[in-house]
Amino acid sequence: MFLTALALFFSLSGNTAGVLAAFAAALPFALVGRRTLARDESVRRFGLVVCVGGLLAVAAIIVSGQFFGVGLFDSTVQSAIGLMGIMFLISALFFGQDKQWKADTETPKVVRGIINSVWFAGLVLPLGSMVMVIGTWIFLYQLTNSVAAALALAGVQLLVVGYCYVQYRKAVAAKSTQVPS
Repeated sequence: MFLTALALFFSLSGNTAGVLAAFAAALPFALVGRRTLARDESVRRFGLVVCVGGLLAVAAIIVSGQFFGVGLFDSTVQSAIGLMGIMFLISALFFGQDKQWKADTETPKVVRGIINSVWFAGLVLPLGSMVMVIGTWIFLYQLTNSVAAALALAGVQLLVVGYCYVQYRKAVAAKSTQVPS
């Protein structure tokens, strides 16, 4: 969502190179997200490459200001973008697994109950992921100097996370209704 909003901003400001770069960066994320929601296991390697690429981009932003004095962004963006790096790292670990995770055999029953509880997943998934992308709001605000643009991006991101949560709850409900063989 952030990269699409960034492309829209570049489009309105007449920066065609920025539009192309933002859409080119958004396309792999959209593809991986769509195929992951469809539970397509063949997307794992591509998802890993996209996550490692995102992690390298975050590292480049942080390193540019700290070590090279280039300072592509101010210190507020550089400190907030570290959380996004953590999210890329967690996603890379998820996509880098060599096998599908079997919650029934590898996770204790108590932990499974907590993870599958409606309240835990309902709070941790949206709030946890929204905190991780706070750097996107700060960056968009600094580009546009518009609180409305930053709030609109946060709202759209919250809608996407909410959609993912609904899909997760449907998958958990479907799995719990299946009769074990």
